[in-house]
Amino acid sequence: MPIDDLLQSLAIHQGANAIGVILSGSGSDGALGLQAIQDAGGITFAQDEASARFGSMPHAAISIGCVDRVLSPRQIAEEIAQIATLPQPPLDETMATQGERGLRPVFRLLQKVCNIDFAHYKRGTIERRLSRRMALRQLSSVADYIAVLESDQAEVVALGRDLLIRVTEFFRDPETFDALRQTVFPRLLADRDIGVPIRIWVPGCATGEEVYSIAICLMEYLGERAADTSIQIFGTDVSVDALDTARAGRYIENIARNVSSERLEHFFTRDGEYYRVGKRIRDICTFARHNVATDPPFSRMDLVSCRNLLIYLDPVLQRSVMPLFHYALNPDGVLMLGPSETVGAFSELFGVIENRRTKLYSKKPRPGRSGSRPLGLTSAPSLPVRSPGSSENHGEPPNAERLRREAELKALARYSPPYVLCDDELNIIEFRGDTGAYLVNPDGPPSTNLQRLARPEVYLAVSDAVRQARRDGIAVRREGLRVDTVEGTREAGLEVHPVHVAGIDGRWFMVFFEDPAQRSARRQTGNGAIGTLLLRTIERSREWRSSQANRDSAAEIARLNTELDATRAQLRATIEEHASAREELKSNEEELLSSNEEFQSTNEELETAKEELQSINEELSTTNDELRYRVRELKELHDEVAQARDYAEAIVETISEPLLVLEPDLRITRANHAFYEVFATTPEATLGIRLYDVGNQQWNIPALRELLDEILPEKTIVRDYQITHEFPVIGLRTMRLNAARVAWPSKALILLTIEDMTRQHEAVERLHAADHQKDEFLAMLAHELRNPLAAIRNGLQIWQRDDADADSVRNAQAAVQRQLDHEIGLVDDLLDVSRITRGIITLKPKRVDLVTAVRHAAETLREEIRMRRHEVTLNLPEQSVTMDGDAMRLEQVVTNLLGNAVKYTPDGGHIRVSLERSGDAAVLTVTDDGIGMTADLLPEIFNVFVQADRSLDRKSAGLGLGLALVRRLVELHHGSVRAFSGGLDRGSTFVVELPVLPLGTAPEPAARSDAPAATRAGHYRILVVDDNVDAAESSAALLRLDGHDVQVASDGESALRGAEAFRPDVVLLDIGLPGMNGYEVARRLRAMQDLTGALLIAISGYSGEEHLQRCLEAGFDCHLVKPADLGQLDALIASHRSRRTDANNAL
Repeated sequence: MPIDDLLQSLAIHQGANAIGVILSGSGSDGALGLQAIQDAGGITFAQDEASARFGSMPHAAISIGCVDRVLSPRQIAEEIAQIATLPQPPLDETMATQGERGLRPVFRLLQKVCNIDFAHYKRGTIERRLSRRMALRQLSSVADYIAVLESDQAEVVALGRDLLIRVTEFFRDPETFDALRQTVFPRLLADRDIGVPIRIWVPGCATGEEVYSIAICLMEYLGERAADTSIQIFGTDVSVDALDTARAGRYIENIARNVSSERLEHFFTRDGEYYRVGKRIRDICTFARHNVATDPPFSRMDLVSCRNLLIYLDPVLQRSVMPLFHYALNPDGVLMLGPSETVGAFSELFGVIENRRTKLYSKKPRPGRSGSRPLGLTSAPSLPVRSPGSSENHGEPPNAERLRREAELKALARYSPPYVLCDDELNIIEFRGDTGAYLVNPDGPPSTNLQRLARPEVYLAVSDAVRQARRDGIAVRREGLRVDTVEGTREAGLEVHPVHVAGIDGRWFMVFFEDPAQRSARRQTGNGAIGTLLLRTIERSREWRSSQANRDSAAEIARLNTELDATRAQLRATIEEHASAREELKSNEEELLSSNEEFQSTNEELETAKEELQSINEELSTTNDELRYRVRELKELHDEVAQARDYAEAIVETISEPLLVLEPDLRITRANHAFYEVFATTPEATLGIRLYDVGNQQWNIPALRELLDEILPEKTIVRDYQITHEFPVIGLRTMRLNAARVAWPSKALILLTIEDMTRQHEAVERLHAADHQKDEFLAMLAHELRNPLAAIRNGLQIWQRDDADADSVRNAQAAVQRQLDHEIGLVDDLLDVSRITRGIITLKPKRVDLVTAVRHAAETLREEIRMRRHEVTLNLPEQSVTMDGDAMRLEQVVTNLLGNAVKYTPDGGHIRVSLERSGDAAVLTVTDDGIGMTADLLPEIFNVFVQADRSLDRKSAGLGLGLALVRRLVELHHGSVRAFSGGLDRGSTFVVELPVLPLGTAPEPAARSDAPAATRAGHYRILVVDDNVDAAESSAALLRLDGHDVQVASDGESALRGAEAFRPDVVLLDIGLPGMNGYEVARRLRAMQDLTGALLIAISGYSGEEHLQRCLEAGFDCHLVKPADLGQLDALIASHRSRRTDANNAL
C-alpha cells in the first residue's frame, strides 16, 4: 500500500508536525498511515463522501476512527492554512513555568468525564496530545483550551480518546512472535497437566490486534493439539470504544500488509472491504474494561504481554504496576515487555529470559513472602519513630553528621513537622517525628525504602513529588491527601525538599508530613513568625540542654551555636532571594506588555497574509479543478490499463499448460501456476533468473537454445517445436514448445508455452503396438479359421466320391465333425473374451465341487490326451473341495489350463494336475514338461492374443485367448492365477488359488433335467426362416429326414404369410433378417391366434446375455447359437411337447 508507506514515513520523521489528508480514492490504502500520523501527534483530515468521486479510501480511514476532521477539499485547505498560522509550539510559557500544576484542571475534567486519571501519564505524551487538540481548535493558550474543556464536554471526550493508547497492529515486531514460538510457548507447555488452561493477559490491548496475533501464533504452534487444549486470552483496556472494535474483530483490508495470505485464509473471513477474525480465534479471546492503576489485577496467568503500556506511564505509576504483574503471574509465568521497556528497579521480582531482541522475563519468588499480594495492597502496624541513635543506618554516607545538621536546620525553618531524610533511591537515612500516620511496616523482611513503607493513600503522592523535585531541583508540595488514623480519616499534605551539602556526593531529599492545622499556623505567622519560631526553637534547645545537663559538653554547645549562626545566615539569604524574585517578576511583567504589543502587530501582518493566501487559494482552486479533470482522465485510463492487465493475468493463470514470460535477456519476469506445479518450483526460485539458470540449469538444453537464440529472432512465432530431455524432478519428458515475440511499450517480451507431450507419445506408441498386435492376430485368426475349412472341404470331397469305401467316408465324417467343433470353439472363445472384457458376462454361482470340475475337464480332453500319448497324473483329494462358483466356468478354467498343457507339450510328455486345500483357499496346480516360456513372456502371458509361439509351425493351434479367459474367470471368482517357467523347453506351471467354503460343506447336487430324452417319434410342422438359403435348405432337409413337415422362408414378410397358411408347431427364426428383423417377426407371430401355442426358437450368431433377454421379451421360447445342433433341437421340441401334454392333462 504506497499511500500507507508514505504517511507512516511522514509520521516517523515529522511526528507532531505531520498533517495527513485522504482524498477521493478506491480501496482502503492510507487508513493505517493516517492512524500512524494521529498516534504521532499529527493532525488528520479526510474528504467527505458527498464531494468524493470514490469514497472508499476516506470511508476506510473514518471507520477506524483516525480522522480528526471530515471536510470538503476546500475546507481542508482552509483548516490547514489556519493551523499553519498558529505559533509553535502551542504550549505557552505560562504552561512551561507552572509545570503539572497548570494541567490539574485538565486532569480533573478528564477524571470527571472519562473516569480515568491521566495524572501519571508521561509529561511528553500529555503535551503532544494537548498540543494536537489545541491546534485543531486553533488555540495557542492552555488557559483558553481549559476554558473550552470546561464548556464543551465533547472536547474532553476527544482529548481523552487522544490520550488513550492506540499504537498497535497485527504481528508488530515479528521477532517477538518468533520468540513466542521458540521460547515462551515451549516453556509454558512443558509438563503441563491435561485440562489445565493456558491463560494469557494483554493489558492496554487497544483495538485487539495484539491479542488476536498472540492467539493465532499460539494456534499455529499447537497445530493439531489446539483442539484438545483449553486457551483463555484476556485483553483489557480503559477505552470502551477500542474494546468494542476488539470484540467485533473486524479490521480494514490493509491488515494484509502485516498478515500473510496463509493466515488470512485460515484465521480470517472476508467481509467486503474488511477482514473479520474467525470464530475459533474470537472464542478464545475475552475483552474487558480494566484500569491497571486502580482495578485489582488478574491472577494465575501464564503470560502477561505488556508491550504497549509502560512507555506511556511515568515512573511512579510504573512502580505501582510492576508488582501487580508479579502478582498476576503463575510461579513459572512469563512477562513480555516492549523493546523500550525493562523491569527497572524490580529485578528482585523478575529474572531475564531474553533481553536482546525481545524483553522476556520470568517471575521470581518474592524473598521472605509467604503470599503473593501486590505492593500497595498490604497492611501493617504503624512504623515506630526512629531515634537519632538508632542502630539501623541503611546506606549512610560519609560525613553523615554534617548532613544531619543541615536537615535539622531545614526542620527548624519548617516548624519541625514529622519528616524523613532519604537518598536518591529513597532509602531512608533519618526519621523525625511521628510518621506512623503516613508510613507502615510492610510484610516480609524489614526495609527502610520510602516506597516500601509509604501507605497506599500517600504512595503515589510521595513518588510523584520526589520525581518532580529530582527533575526541577525545587521544593514540591502535594495537598488534599486523606489518611486513616485511630481518630478517623483526616486531611494531610506533604512537601519534598532537595538537600545539597558541599563535600557530600549524591542527591538527598527531605519529605515533610503535616496536617492542615500546622499549615494554617505557618501561613498566618508570615515572615515575622520565622523569628518567633527561631526563638522558640532556641528556647527548646536550651531547655533540652538543661534537661540533659549530664550530657552537656563544650563541643555540643559549640555545635549548637554553629547551627544557630547557619540558621540566621540562611534566613537572611532567603529574604534577599524573595526581594530579588519580586524585582524579576516586575521586569518580566514589563517584557510581557512589550511582547503583547509585538503580538498585535504580528496579528495585523497575519491578517494581511491571510488575505493574500485567500487570493492564492482561489487561484489554486481553479488550477485544482483543472487538475481534478485531468486526474479523472488519468484515473479512467489507469483503470482501463489495470483491467487489461488483470484480464491478461487471468488468461495466463487460466492456461493449463506451463507458461513463461521472458525478457529479451531471457530472464523470467512472469510464470503461471501450472509452471510451478509441473516443475515443482516456487516464484522465489524462478522470477528474475535467466531461463538457462533455473532449477540447476535444467533448461540449459541445446534444442531450446537453438529455438530462443537462432530460430525465434528470425521469426515472430514458432509453433510445435518438440524437445526430449531428462528433467531432474519429473524425469524424461517430451515437451512441445510454442514461442512468440510480443511488442511491449518499453521492450519486447517473449511468451513461451510448454506442453508435456510424453503421455501422448506413449499413447501413440501403445496404439502402434496394439495395431501391430491386431494385424498379427487377424493373420493368425485367418490361419486358424482356414485350417478347419480345408479339412472340412477335403472330408466333403471324400464323402461325395462314389469310389470311397465306408471306412474312408466314416473317417471323413469324423474329421469334418472335429473341425466343426474346433471352429465353434474358436468362435466361442472370441465371444467369451468379448463378454468378459465388456463386463457383461454373468456367473451362475452355486456350491461346486472342484474335484468334480477337474475330473470332468480331464474326461473332456481324454481323446486328445490319448492321441498325443501324454501321461497325465491327477493328484486329487478324496473329500470334496467346495466353493461358491459357476460350475461351467470353473470347468472351462481347468479345461483351458489342461488343454494348453496338452497342446504345448511334445508327444509323450508328462502332465501333473493337483488340487489341495490351503487354509481358506483351494490351490490348483497344472505342471508340464513342455516347451516352456521365456522370462519376458511371463508378465504378458495372460493378456489377450499373447502366445508363446507364433511361428509358421502351427501344430499347437489357437488364438491366444485361453489364458486371458482363465485369468478373467478366476478374478470373477475372487481368485488369482500365476505362471512359472524355467525357460524354453523346461516346462511350465500354472497355479490357481480360489476361495473355498469350510471343510465339510457339501456341494449342491447336479440339476436333474425334467426334459425327456430326445425322440424322433413325433412329427411336427416346422417353419425355417433364414436369409441364408443354403443354411435354411440344409436344415429343412435334415428335419425332413426326421419325418417333420418343413417349409422355408427367407425374410420376415414371407415368413408371416407362410405361418398364416402353414400354422407351424415349431418356428426356427433367424434374428438378422433383411428388412423386418427376427424380434419383430416373433412379436407378430405371437399376435396370431393360431400360433399362441407354437414353439418359437431364435437362431442367431449372437449369444450375449442382452441378446437372450431381448429374445425373451420378443416372445421367443428359447435361443440356439448358430450352427444349431440337431440334438439340442430335438431336446427342445421334446421338452415343449412334454409341457404341452402336461398342460392338456391338467385341463
